[in-house]
Amino acid sequence: MDLAAPYQMELAAARQALERGAILLDVREAAERSRMHIGGSLWIPLPELGRRGGEVPRGREVIVYCTSGSRSLRAIPFLRARGVEAAALVAGLMGWLEARLPTESDTAGGR
Repeated sequence: MDLAAPYQMELAAARQALERGAILLDVREAAERSRMHIGGSLWIPLPELGRRGGEVPRGREVIVYCTSGSRSLRAIPFLRARGVEAAALVAGLMGWLEARLPTESDTAGGR
């Protein structure tokens, strides 16, 4: 991926990117994250991204997700302006769940 790449990434392409070493960034709020998240993802809520953006690694593809894809899309210009190769996961966590991919939970009920 380069910084001129599309802002969004389909699930199949995201899975391939993860196999190549991309990382997932969850930009949802704490309560959402504790209920369910994609295992191994970095977590920085969207309102904190400005302050904590330095925690996002450069030099690796970053796939940003939220519940449906709207918040993750708002994060992309910010990340790309700082040199992060980022794209938003189309349909977010809902698309991940629809594909029956695994999730984790900090409470009972993760899949």
